[in-house]
Amino acid sequence: MRAALNRDGVGVVVTHTLHGMHGVTVISARAKIALLSVALTGVFLPAQIARAVESVAPATMPPTCVAGSECRLPEATFACSLDTALAIAQAGSDRGQQAGLSAVQAGTCEIVPAHRWFAVEATKSAQVMYATDKGKHLGYIPIGMFAPAGSTTTCQGPGFCAVRAGPPVWACPSATDLALGSPEAKSAGKCVQVGEGNTGEVGSAVASTGPIALSFGSGGPFQSSYYLARGDVIGIGVTPRPTPAGRGWCKPGDLCVTSAPTLFCADRAAYERILTTPVGEPRRTAITSEPGCRIVIRGNPMKPRGVPAAGDPTKLVAVEHPVFKIGWASAGAFKVVSFKLPLRFTERLSDIRIEPDHSPALAATALTGQGSGAATGVFRAGPKERLSYCKKVKGDKNRDDASACVASMPDETRTAKANCYRKTVTLDGRSYRLAEKPSGSSADIHIDADRQWLFQDIASSEWLDGSTRSDEATVATAYNALCPGTMPEASWSVVYRDPGAEYPRELIGRWFNDRRACRDPKRNQPDYDEYGVLTISLQERTGTRDFEFPQKVNAVRRVGQAAWEVDGSHAIDDVEQPEIFATTTYSLTRGGLSLKRDGTTSSWVQCR
Repeated sequence: MRAALNRDGVGVVVTHTLHGMHGVTVISARAKIALLSVALTGVFLPAQIARAVESVAPATMPPTCVAGSECRLPEATFACSLDTALAIAQAGSDRGQQAGLSAVQAGTCEIVPAHRWFAVEATKSAQVMYATDKGKHLGYIPIGMFAPAGSTTTCQGPGFCAVRAGPPVWACPSATDLALGSPEAKSAGKCVQVGEGNTGEVGSAVASTGPIALSFGSGGPFQSSYYLARGDVIGIGVTPRPTPAGRGWCKPGDLCVTSAPTLFCADRAAYERILTTPVGEPRRTAITSEPGCRIVIRGNPMKPRGVPAAGDPTKLVAVEHPVFKIGWASAGAFKVVSFKLPLRFTERLSDIRIEPDHSPALAATALTGQGSGAATGVFRAGPKERLSYCKKVKGDKNRDDASACVASMPDETRTAKANCYRKTVTLDGRSYRLAEKPSGSSADIHIDADRQWLFQDIASSEWLDGSTRSDEATVATAYNALCPGTMPEASWSVVYRDPGAEYPRELIGRWFNDRRACRDPKRNQPDYDEYGVLTISLQERTGTRDFEFPQKVNAVRRVGQAAWEVDGSHAIDDVEQPEIFATTTYSLTRGGLSLKRDGTTSSWVQCR
């Protein structure tokens, strides 16, 4: 990768003193990074004084390349113009390395990563070799000179790039505003200052010259994309792709894009000391006095290593940042930190919806077996849904156009069915399955690069590509409505819980799976496990063995004179599983109670 790091033509030596990188020494409070003027619990942090640049001792491993052959070096090195490479080689180890880093900043050298294969040829100087990569020019290599451990490359998209080490840099809404002459003019142009190490996403390939646009998230007084000078950002390796902030939740162990700014501290105790200081100037002073703390703006990729401890008022969570490495941050930097897909419960059936891209939403009017192997829903786009859509399209103030829009759309009803265990859904006579994106699939402009799960038309084997023509939004929201908690990349799911749902009174009581239990005097003890136990109350079913986890009742339907279908859900001791759904048929018989679920039937008796 290319690594031209200009600083507007100024040759500034920047060695790698970012936290967590090899060769870092403890930095002073004066060297604290500063952030754009972003609010954090009432604190607005001003730009700070630049940190002193630390020197990093160079690697001294000998070259392993022989002229006329392919080779790779054990450490990163420099690829430069001939004159620059010769000057670096002749400067000696420490000065040569500093000269190489200055040349990278000036754009006359790039950093070649360690272990990269390239071919070398001899030059007139024994201190320099000419390198090519698959026949393409790479540059001249100063023999025996290596870049510092942790050296990075030029910012190239698509990918993630970080603000280079040193004082805060300017980030502007437009590339032209970067040329404004004074800080006052830049501030008037809504430019902000961003501290070192803050990381944003570059959405497309970067041009060879000019400023680079980085996305730091959106919301509040700041926009989503800012332009930074090319020399103010460096490329970093972030794989796999972080979970986008728009997904709504972050699973511990996954790298996720933050949705809010946060204080980051390498030490939890330092973080807690800062939180005890009053908001305002005392807190600003406390932050700048802690060498391991800095503000991280939203849009940074971070990996939570767990969830906040129950009852912890600070809601701190251990995190990993690609530049700052291991530390602590507020769980509020993510919308939700959870091992499970967030579930919302509603008592309004109309909250369960199918949402096409370019037509009115359809609200559920009937729902059975939600989350089960035989989920069915009837959805309708009635006057309320059509009016809401038309206002969105025509505008709230244009009542005549909105009314005409509503009148032009028919009242629409659609039925969807799903097998949530098999991850299939049927809509308008066509069936689809939810599956992981096949490896090696061709790039498609409609499919979000973050997506790993797609719907496939079962009959044609075609993958829904996210385009309007494929109607993926309709299929995906229909499946999510019927099968809450089973779409790995959903932001949330809604579970319907009928406010009037109760287990029939005929079923209430303590049941056993063997009549011999009735002769056991210990059968009513709380921990009884000689035979299977099933206890049914108005709102909940509990028991032992297969019924160990309490199940809440979501909906009840009478299907016979003494038979009922009950939709229920329960949580289990598994951090990966948000909720288990099932539909069970309860039938009273002459001998007791018959339970049918998942194709199996069991018999139960009550003791007199």
